[in-house]
Amino acid sequence: MSGDSIQWRSAGDAVFTVNGLWWFGENGGDWMRLPKRARDVVRPDVWSLAQMPSGGRVRFRSDTGALKVKVLHGGDSIAMWHMSSVACAGIDLYVGPPETTTFWRTTVPASAGEEYECLYFENQPRVMREFTLYLPVYARLERLSIGTDADATIEPPSPFRMDKPIVVYGTSITQGGCSSRVATGFVPLLGRLLGMDVVNLGFSGNGICEPEMAELIAEIDAAAYLIDPVANMAKWSSQERPEVYCRFLEIIRSRRPDTPMILMTRSSYAAELFGARESADQMNAIVEIGYQRRKTAGDASVHYFDTRIVVPAGPDHPSVDGGHLTDVGFKQIADALAPLLAKLLTLPMPH
Repeated sequence: MSGDSIQWRSAGDAVFTVNGLWWFGENGGDWMRLPKRARDVVRPDVWSLAQMPSGGRVRFRSDTGALKVKVLHGGDSIAMWHMSSVACAGIDLYVGPPETTTFWRTTVPASAGEEYECLYFENQPRVMREFTLYLPVYARLERLSIGTDADATIEPPSPFRMDKPIVVYGTSITQGGCSSRVATGFVPLLGRLLGMDVVNLGFSGNGICEPEMAELIAEIDAAAYLIDPVANMAKWSSQERPEVYCRFLEIIRSRRPDTPMILMTRSSYAAELFGARESADQMNAIVEIGYQRRKTAGDASVHYFDTRIVVPAGPDHPSVDGGHLTDVGFKQIADALAPLLAKLLTLPMPH
């Protein structure tokens, strides 16, 4: 793939389709998860995390025989002590339509302020394929360019099985901590299992159910909402916690009264085998309270999902640190959520 045979395009070019970043058009093509108008509405920590495009994807079909990307991150760091730079900032390439995609390769990020190039493949047969690029989960994305054969055809991707996305609100685990790659958290896994679009609104350490976040979430005309904030709700006192949580649900319901809503408990932590179970139960109690209040209010579309059963405490807890899950734990959650959502959305499971 010689330099003069490459055509470079911005990943935000109209020939590509961007999914998972609901306000991408409103934001003028910037790679962020909240609208720019929310900058002075949400807390600074939430705004900073919103610059990390977790859940964002660039999709297209092409007969290119080679594929490259140029990537520039922003910020000070693209790795953490419990997540590699590939896990935080890589851009995963999958091939195939939404419900049957296959992993091909990821990028090897450079430092946060250095633009780098990655060759995914070259010298491949010139046949039409469908591509999905999964964007970073714990790193900013200042610029992304896609390089194809200069004479390659580029077409729109296949449609998802539903027009509306699944919207997931929550914590660092929701955002993707600590998957081995950007596409192996439970949110992207769920999208692939169902062949559906997903919007990831997980905010590490900051999924605390502020009213302004509920208002923003309710802007999205979703196929379903998954509410997963329990791990961050220690911010509130035991008296405040259920009221904050229930008010959050009420705000969403005031605008989206009939959309399926799944209320998720926090997955079990490894330390619960050694005396931390009572504290965990106290935190998770808000989900039962919220669920019962919604049912009492006549909400026929609210559902309870006990993640503790799906990811129990045990001798080989699927986490890196006793709480943040590995790919194993994420797959357990996605595999359990997918049939529930398929039933609620009257979709046959594609796999």
